[in-house]
Amino acid sequence: MAFILLLFFLAVSGLVLYWLGATVLMPTLLALHLGAVLAFFLLTPFTKMAHGFYRMAALVLEESRR
Repeated sequence: MAFILLLFFLAVSGLVLYWLGATVLMPTLLALHLGAVLAFFLLTPFTKMAHGFYRMAALVLEESRR
């Protein structure tokens, strides 16, 4: 559930950064958004979402061996 909330925060922070990018809040918003992006990429291998990447790599490897 926390991973889904992180995805939601990424989407919302990206939109808020887009809308308020020309204001004084931009450095703070950018730091929060990039921190969330880093957390997303660090946590992805430990979630079910990583299965899609591993499965795709296995399919490509299998097809290349033919």
